[in-house]
Amino acid sequence: MRKHVNLFIQTTLALFVFACSSQSQVQYVDNLTRKNISYQYQFKQNKDKELVKVKKSDSIFNYHILDTVLEIHQFIRDLEKDFKEHKADMEKLKERKYFQQVEVDSASYFRSHKFEGQTCFSFALENFFKNNNINPHPYFDSETLIGSKTYLLVLDAINLESKAISWKEFKKNKHNMPKEALLALQEQDRINHGIYYKDGLFYSKNGYSRPAIFPDLKSIVKSYKYTDTVWIYTIDNSKLLKHIEAVKIKNSHLKPTDK
Repeated sequence: MRKHVNLFIQTTLALFVFACSSQSQVQYVDNLTRKNISYQYQFKQNKDKELVKVKKSDSIFNYHILDTVLEIHQFIRDLEKDFKEHKADMEKLKERKYFQQVEVDSASYFRSHKFEGQTCFSFALENFFKNNNINPHPYFDSETLIGSKTYLLVLDAINLESKAISWKEFKKNKHNMPKEALLALQEQDRINHGIYYKDGLFYSKNGYSRPAIFPDLKSIVKSYKYTDTVWIYTIDNSKLLKHIEAVKIKNSHLKPTDK
């Protein structure tokens, strides 16, 4: 009996260590827009953006890029105003007899809400374009909310080829991943998550949570447990080039080197 108990404890500890080691390899990143980055390329745009609708939390624009029209929601975020409204609501709730007394802290509020202005699809495309030295702003950044339909439109415009692999086969490693790709997780007939992949790492953002870089796809699919298919889109750089143009970087502030 003691032998079986010891074996059970050793197995449990081994699984715990394995789980912790896998989780420790996850790199959490900050997806907030950095406007001071200079990129070598930018998207060609056939028309100016068209304002479609202004809602409470976002404004909807149509952008005429990538030989198609992309619907992009620009997230409207005023954390100072939102925090004041939240604090006022919490103060009203304190009047209730059985309401738990919770102190409202602005720092924790800002920290918990700073990542909500971007979808997984926007985050995947932002990282792909950044890694290819293409300015993703203002189409795909920490202030843009795009859905699976827009994501698939972009993939259709820039992909070389796509292939579908069942999640069961993917877990068995019966596939060859390219060096760089954009992924889509499918549940039945619905695309429910977008991911950027490069050199063995998976860039993913789940809902309002903080985005991260994962060492494997299994860690991501845990949050999408009904995934049945993984779509892999390999990029055609020659096709991508027709959608972008070189940016002339101004160096007027630099003095020529004296010879």
